[in-house]
Amino acid sequence: MLLHAVELYRHIAEHHFKLKLYLSSFCYPVLRAALSFSITHGQFIRQGF
Repeated sequence: MLLHAVELYRHIAEHHFKLKLYLSSFCYPVLRAALSFSITHGQFIRQGF
């Protein structure tokens, strides 16, 4: 029973690591681009007004 829990935990940890790697490699640049775009767009709107 304990061994099964350890195997399950290891599987979840590996999956979580892959998920974190996937998120950091794909979503982070997209979020950064969106954030920088919103910042520059916000400055543009402020300058417009």
